[in-house]
Amino acid sequence: MHNRFYVNDLSNKLIGKEIDLPLILNHVKALRLNNGSEIKLYDGSGILCTGIISSISKKNIKVKILSFEKFTEKPVRIHLFLPIIASNLMDIMLSKICELDIYSVYPLITSRSIRHLDSSDSKSKIDRWKKISASSMILSGRNKMTKILQPIDFKEALSLCVKFDIKFIGALSSNKLLKDYLLNHLSLNNLNSNEFQNNYFNIALFIGPEGDFSDEELKLAEEQSFIPIKLADYVMSSFSAAIFSASVLVCFFM
Repeated sequence: MHNRFYVNDLSNKLIGKEIDLPLILNHVKALRLNNGSEIKLYDGSGILCTGIISSISKKNIKVKILSFEKFTEKPVRIHLFLPIIASNLMDIMLSKICELDIYSVYPLITSRSIRHLDSSDSKSKIDRWKKISASSMILSGRNKMTKILQPIDFKEALSLCVKFDIKFIGALSSNKLLKDYLLNHLSLNNLNSNEFQNNYFNIALFIGPEGDFSDEELKLAEEQSFIPIKLADYVMSSFSAAIFSASVLVCFFM
């Protein structure tokens, strides 16, 4: 039975204490959980608290925290820079990507972006996407939530990735397939070496809008040591490309 819930700000100071969790009350009732039922609480940072339900009322639920666990973070961090697409598709795309071992997602603004986030609705959409990320973490059984960051301009995104270890940019004009490049040029043994035991191996992948990146953007990216790659021998929508590429990277690195 599903007994995983997302809760903010967990710590080992809660062990042995009762806490109020009114926000998960409806979910607990829907799952027919009762007093004495064991539940697991995650805050998205890699922390797990196990507790038992001590009381359920009309407006609140009390949980006694029994144990605390902090999961070790994986040495590989995959960062996706994705176009802003139609709202309903964006929600679905993020929900699927956030079920995978993706460290962070940046909505990417390019010269050919069709959709932009206005300042008036930017906060509400980012907040909704963060909730989607939390739900996907719980659904998939992950211990850490994918970070959803603020929209970022293309040039600013390039600067952010200066010190990343591997940087890919999707390009229909490229003759390199992502899977072939990974198999032929990278070795998982390198990722398991001592060089990366105490540091994080950061990977960036940029996916363009439906009209692809402009020639100028691709040139700027290559000047910043980005590797132009194509995902397949056929054309994908931005929606499909994002989920496909995330899956390939997770299969190879995680």
